[in-house]
Amino acid sequence: MNTRNKISAAILMAAALLFAPLTPAVNSIAQARRAATSQDSDVPSDAEQAMFTKGQNLYNQGRYEQAAAVLRDFLKSYPNSIITDLTLLWLGRSYMQLGRIQDAEQVGQRLREIRDTPFSDIYEGELQAARRDAASRPATTTATTSATPDNRSATTTPATASMAVTATAMPKRPASE
Repeated sequence: MNTRNKISAAILMAAALLFAPLTPAVNSIAQARRAATSQDSDVPSDAEQAMFTKGQNLYNQGRYEQAAAVLRDFLKSYPNSIITDLTLLWLGRSYMQLGRIQDAEQVGQRLREIRDTPFSDIYEGELQAARRDAASRPATTTATTSATPDNRSATTTPATASMAVTATAMPKRPASE
């Protein structure tokens, strides 16, 4: 080895020894930046997207209780997700479809606490409509019917139509004296 190569090797060895203690610090800073970037990303992770999509698909299939369970699990698993507000929107919609207005109102409160979400106003309108619908429905869980002149069942409320409850015809009462 010539003198020049020996000097270059010595300089490289000195630089490596000099900067070696900083390498773990640089690596941990880089890891922290990557973690912060992934949390603040404008795109949900594949796992988040898959779980949210599952909940939304269940909702679209009319399986509201299952949709609500998946969306609640999403919020527990990913409390800082970029799509937390969107998940709350669909969770609240699930509750509204189930007639669980108090739960839907709690979701609305959580949604209002999220700054700069475009879904808060949309949700408020849907919640007001759900409140009106709930107020116009009877408080019982049995099928509500309106009778035709011959006492056949004419209609059932939307909330009870899916329960497959059939009303039996009531016998006519004698005319009052």
